Amino acid sequence: MSLSSFFYLFVANFLGGAAAPVGAWTLETWHPAAVSFWRGLLTQMLFLPFMIQGLRRLSIIKEDWLRMAGVGVLGFGVPILIGSFGLKHSTATEAALLTCAEPVCIVMLSAVLLGEALSRRSVLSIACGVAGAVLIILQGVPGLGEFKATHWRGDLLLFTQGFFWALYTIIGKPTLKRVDPMTFTALTSALALPVLAAAAFFAPRHMGAAAPLLFGAVFAFVGPLVWNYAMEVVSATQLANFVFLQPLVGVALGVLLRHDAFTVWSAAGGGLILTGVYAAAKA
Repeated sequence: MSLSSFFYLFVANFLGGAAAPVGAWTLETWHPAAVSFWRGLLTQMLFLPFMIQGLRRLSIIKEDWLRMAGVGVLGFGVPILIGSFGLKHSTATEAALLTCAEPVCIVMLSAVLLGEALSRRSVLSIACGVAGAVLIILQGVPGLGEFKATHWRGDLLLFTQGFFWALYTIIGKPTLKRVDPMTFTALTSALALPVLAAAAFFAPRHMGAAAPLLFGAVFAFVGPLVWNYAMEVVSATQLANFVFLQPLVGVALGVLLRHDAFTVWSAAGGGLILTGVYAAAKA
């Protein structure tokens, strides 16, 4: 692997891991629905040139429009909203760990919706992912002792977010054979805006601090750019292996910058989820 490839992989996954602490910073002064919309709108303004260029260059068929609409609503807009509300009622460290449930959910949904066979590694992936999420949400083992599940509502939403993020891959996979990743990302982001706008309409009319919102928008724009470039220069296996940086970065920044508590149950649950992610990558 070249030094430039390693750099893009590191930056892409560092930004992915830092998303939870940055999101928690933004939610200090913004309502979850409002921050989801305004951050999405600002990010879309940055994506606009790529979207226009892609529409001029490509001839997109009806099936792809339907799939991108499904991705925009179910695989992008809905998980962004769920994640914002979940993070509001949880911590950045637990969010960083629980959002790693996405690869596990992809394995599960591939079996249910695409009819893909479940190998032993796939079953192990699902079992480890669910068990790890239970430990983090309940902060204990069911049936053994008392639970200290102070963030269980937020944690449950964050785990559900991973399920909807998985739909992004499941629904959009066939379209990505015909539409380049950057155009796909720009269009699905635009199609998610009506969902985010509808939720923001019912949110309190309170404007928070501008700095964290702008910072989050830049993160949401630069992250996909670097990620898409990394996908072009390295193999999928190398890319999957570097995904493990994301929870490590998220937990480290959450503890150092936000002073989040990191319990033994969070560590054990995170370890199980990462084991599930590894099994999913191998499967």
